[in-house]
Amino acid sequence: MNKNAALFVAGAAVLLAARQYYRNWGSTKEESRVAMPGDGLIHGPVTETTAAEWIDAPADVVWSHVLDVGFDEHRPTDGAAPSIGDVVRFPVTIGGRELTGITMSVVDVVERRALVLRTLHPPLPVDVTCAWLAEPRWEDRTRLIVRLRIALRHPGDVVLAEAVGPVVALVTRRVLAAIRSSSVGDASHFCDVAPIPR
Repeated sequence: MNKNAALFVAGAAVLLAARQYYRNWGSTKEESRVAMPGDGLIHGPVTETTAAEWIDAPADVVWSHVLDVGFDEHRPTDGAAPSIGDVVRFPVTIGGRELTGITMSVVDVVERRALVLRTLHPPLPVDVTCAWLAEPRWEDRTRLIVRLRIALRHPGDVVLAEAVGPVVALVTRRVLAAIRSSSVGDASHFCDVAPIPR
């Protein structure tokens, strides 16, 4: 094997290892394989990523911050769960500056537990589902899981999906970290409130 071939094989091995990591960033093998709401909306071939985060806050607190991520002015003022057909916009920012945004529609809701979004057609030519699942673990911890599924219709879609995969993983990771930070802050605020004397 010549030097160029050896470098190619080594590079491919590194990319494959990185791909397995970012496609299931923070999730366990079981979480990346288990069925989630919305999985049946897009049929193969698809590319799929599953990310997860431990959050030291009750599920109700975490869920309110999940809704804060994209609903903004579309979120119901009474705090009610979003409805099927509601529109969610996820801004894409770098260095605090919004570059673009992804608009999706709510296609399934399990109140205070799960939310499934799908890209609108038009304007996006690609079919994507994004499922959020908040699983209570004890009274004060939550496992937040996010799954993205992207339809692959043309041979070139595979290359494009692999190219944007690391970027999508980083954006998802930042969103999860923001939800964790704000949720933990809220949970600690409630814990610090002194009880009312009787």
